[in-house]
Amino acid sequence: MQQNFHTLDEILSQPDAWEDVIQRVEKDRNRLNDVFRNEEYEEVLFLGCGSSYYLCLSASRVFANFIGRKSTALPSSELLLYPDIYLKRGKSYLIVPVSRSGETSETVNALSYVRESYRIKSFAISCYEESSLLKESDACLILPRASEKSVVMTKSFTSMLLALELAIALSAEANDYYRELQTLPKLGENIIKRYKSFLEDFVKDLGCEQFVYLGSGPYYGLACEAMLKMKEMANLPCEAYHTLEYIHGPKSTANDKTLVCLLYSADERKWEERFLEELASLGTRNLIECEVSMDRIRKLSDLVVEIKSELSDFARGILYMPPLQLLAFYKAVKRNLNPDRPKNLSQVVTY
Repeated sequence: MQQNFHTLDEILSQPDAWEDVIQRVEKDRNRLNDVFRNEEYEEVLFLGCGSSYYLCLSASRVFANFIGRKSTALPSSELLLYPDIYLKRGKSYLIVPVSRSGETSETVNALSYVRESYRIKSFAISCYEESSLLKESDACLILPRASEKSVVMTKSFTSMLLALELAIALSAEANDYYRELQTLPKLGENIIKRYKSFLEDFVKDLGCEQFVYLGSGPYYGLACEAMLKMKEMANLPCEAYHTLEYIHGPKSTANDKTLVCLLYSADERKWEERFLEELASLGTRNLIECEVSMDRIRKLSDLVVEIKSELSDFARGILYMPPLQLLAFYKAVKRNLNPDRPKNLSQVVTY
């Protein structure tokens, strides 16, 4: 299938979109300084569907680490169908709904309902200014350069996550973290240049038909999102787990047609090295994303993607996404599928 794809263009253009996010946040920093700082809120709920929910999983861990207050990530449908489980009358909440289009039915309807019945304020993230979600929200951040023509979320995912991370850094007065995030565009550009052709060649010889994505802490949401990209684009069985959970049952399906993708964390290195030894005994193919590899990691892996960012775990995570998005894209093309038009999917889910 030789043609131009919007999906590939959007994956490759992510560093430019990130630079735009950084400029928008910096321009609006006086307002964003206080988004997550208000101690009136007893809890922050990050809300989304699909990719946006996985984004929220990562953002909530970043919030908990830097702000140090209670936060929860929820699928929008959970809050829509079971609000009394998650919200208590008399308590105050900040809800952060995330939606690329701003029209996702569950997210818009959940926010509209809880605004009438609970003490909440909302801060929405979207790529489109004229949307139902923004009309329901008290405040928002709009990222038009992150909008996409393709169905699957790639640059919108990383851009909206980056925007939340920057806002959290401002509110937490985490200046070192904020400066680290500002270096992502250049680093991302280098990673894409280093691994684009390499991953294309890797997929050509990859006979795997089952994919497993593993990550812990702020990387779990990223692992889930990478799983969804392969499922959407290549239409193959995929799973995602917290890293060490894989050895508690799921490994029973592992075989030589399984590719395990591990988002390696420096903070968990001791445990993940032992885990790699377990993987080697299962006969799976293994792709490891890490800051810098060691001989031991290379010996236990089929492919190592080295980020070489010199950033902290919390700042580095977004850089893991472009190689995994490219992996899904090239696998889809190899299977003669159109990544721009995944089976049964549309860009906006409304009903």
